[in-house]
Amino acid sequence: METFPDFCTEWFVSYMNRRKGQAVTVDRFERFTRGTSRQTWFVHYRGEDGAPQSVTIRTDHPAGAGDPTSLDQEFAIYDRLGRMGLPTARALYWEEDPASCPRPFFARELIDGSWQIGGYALAGEDGARIRFAAAQEHMRALAAVHDADWRAVGFAAILGAPEDEADAARFYVRRQRALLAEFGAEPQPLLAEVARVLLEGAPSAGRVSLCKGTNGLGEEVFRDGRIVALSDWEEAWIGDPASDLAMVQGFTEVIVIDGETVWDLDRAVAYYNQVAAVPVTMENVRYYQLARMFGRLVMFAYTTTVVQRSANATVRQSWTATEVQHAVKRVLAHALGLGEGPDPALFEELNQSVEMQAQEAAS
Repeated sequence: METFPDFCTEWFVSYMNRRKGQAVTVDRFERFTRGTSRQTWFVHYRGEDGAPQSVTIRTDHPAGAGDPTSLDQEFAIYDRLGRMGLPTARALYWEEDPASCPRPFFARELIDGSWQIGGYALAGEDGARIRFAAAQEHMRALAAVHDADWRAVGFAAILGAPEDEADAARFYVRRQRALLAEFGAEPQPLLAEVARVLLEGAPSAGRVSLCKGTNGLGEEVFRDGRIVALSDWEEAWIGDPASDLAMVQGFTEVIVIDGETVWDLDRAVAYYNQVAAVPVTMENVRYYQLARMFGRLVMFAYTTTVVQRSANATVRQSWTATEVQHAVKRVLAHALGLGEGPDPALFEELNQSVEMQAQEAAS
């Protein structure tokens, strides 16, 4: 078990001096404990001129990432995003020299803001209006991602791309199966059956876009009610933007104001279609609810291999590889008519556990 942070104040001061030629003084070095895919560290420091500076460091866990995609791919994504005019943190530098760092890492700028939205959890009309505004802001941000020119900055070189709109869904399934083959998870007949169903029912996309992958409350940086940075791009891919609307944490829930339902998934898709250059269909959104769940199970299968091979696996990784993976398997099996779905109380318990960890991280 990791008992002392290998990324720490002393390391950062030494690194900046040796590799960057800068003498720095660290005011605060802190671990952001929310999230499971990789470690995130925030460093607040001062250069020789005394001016305050901040940087975010991203690195894999000692046992390995909780995501089957690579850290250098994540860096490449941020590097390209910085050339697209989207609200994201700018990539700064990549480091993999074992003499300079405990593990490979990359640095990106630290954006002033928070994943928490003031008043979001308030009961009554005031909270409902805050949630409504945040949900609309998120849909506008997703539309901007999908409207951006991903070809101009070379995203296909790192993520691949479908041949055309008709190939988008099949490309997603092929991509997940390739990841499974690459990291060598134990055979899961359920995954093979879900892949078969998805390939047989693959719809054509309205267009091929950069898709963010991981969306919703807790995944973006807000300031004064606006998204100032889109984060968590580990599941990014090139394909059908309907996939981004299929899994949106917290921002497609039912919202009632003055006795009227003003927001739910159908209304969220309708609003997105008003602000995006090309609309998506609810049929495609429903398809990707299953497809993205399939992708999540692929991710959890990878996390299982991390837990199996390393004594340094985190408790959260072990939980994901067991309870969470089991719940998702039951959802997929139920969707295929192969068994009963999980008790809704299980998902409520999982959600409460995640929320509790999030609140502890923020305190």
